[in-house]
Amino acid sequence: MGSLLFTCVCGGFRFLGSADDRPYAAHFLPEQQWYPFWDAVDAAVESSGPSAREKADACMALRAWPARSLWQCPRCGALYVEDPQGGTHRFLPESDAVPRELFLPEAPPEPAGKPAAEAPEPGAPGLGQVEACVRLGEEAYDRMYDASSSSAATACYSDAKEAFRDAIRLAREQGIEERALALEARLEHIKAVFRSQFT
Repeated sequence: MGSLLFTCVCGGFRFLGSADDRPYAAHFLPEQQWYPFWDAVDAAVESSGPSAREKADACMALRAWPARSLWQCPRCGALYVEDPQGGTHRFLPESDAVPRELFLPEAPPEPAGKPAAEAPEPGAPGLGQVEACVRLGEEAYDRMYDASSSSAATACYSDAKEAFRDAIRLAREQGIEERALALEARLEHIKAVFRSQFT
């Protein structure tokens, strides 16, 4: 679990920090920083040195770009916007019709030429699919410790998170709630390790 940032004025929701993938949080760049940010991306891709260290430094410089935060209360729909000094300002929805999950991501487009995912074999046991994802996640987690650069460790971390999320989703689809809860706890542990040792 993350640390408490603040509680919504409505009293119905607590916003947590120091944790990944919170569906009520987002980051934004002001318009004046949008193109300079992409100039920095281009520089990192095209102009970083040939060594793994130089490429990792370019990636870390992008991760340090000064984005600000947004939060939306899933109970009342209030939007909190962070100002340049770190203060937060609350904005209320015009009506109850405003969605309470404005920050849900869109599905990314499929890369060109990527083959369609194979459907699971008929009769394949749900738990077997879950544990296959868990194995992939644990292997990625192990590789994180052997990574030769911070960017490589971040890539392994991303693979581990994706595999554990798939395992949790499959466990819930199969009605294996106890296993899903255990996997969520394991994923939180992996996130905490990455934040404390690799960032």
